Amino acid sequence: MKILVVNNLLEQNHIDLIKSQADSLGAEVHFYNSDSEIPQSDYDTDIIYGFAPSIVNTSKNLKWLCVPWAGVDSILKPGYFANEFCRA
Repeated sequence: MKILVVNNLLEQNHIDLIKSQADSLGAEVHFYNSDSEIPQSDYDTDIIYGFAPSIVNTSKNLKWLCVPWAGVDSILKPGYFANEFCRA
């Protein structure tokens, strides 16, 4: 399982906790400050915490998108996710 964390506001203790939990699950986790930093090689992710529209619109592997804010109605439109079974 591959997890992308796209958030520039996390403190080091949060990053360490996420890494620890991902390791305990056998998951691979990558951290980025913004969508524009994510290399094409990570577009096959399973989970995104944050906002990465370039992946959401193209990845068939994405299963879960967790955005750290309210008001996600604009991304819940039909056809927004490349994987129609993805949940936000």
